[in-house]
Amino acid sequence: MGQNHPMGSALNLRARLTWLAIARLGAIMIPVNTGYTVRELDYVLGDGGASHLVVHQDCLGTVQDLLAQKPVLDRASIHVVGAP
Repeated sequence: MGQNHPMGSALNLRARLTWLAIARLGAIMIPVNTGYTVRELDYVLGDGGASHLVVHQDCLGTVQDLLAQKPVLDRASIHVVGAP
C-alpha cells in the first residue's frame, strides 16, 4: 500500500497539483488543518502513520514547534513549498 503524506496548505492551485502528484505516486494524502495546534498536528502525524510532510512556509512554525518538542519526522521528510 502507498505511504501516507499529510499536507498543510490552503487549497490553491499548487496545493491541488501537489495532491494530484501524491496520488500519482500511489501515496495517500492526509489533509491537515492549517490551524492545528502542536498537539493536534502531533496526533494527526502519528495516527496517520506519516512518512513525509508537505507544508507551506506560512504554516511551518507549528511544524518547527512540534519538532522541537518531539522529532516525529526526519527533517529530510519535510517538504516546504511556497518558499521564495
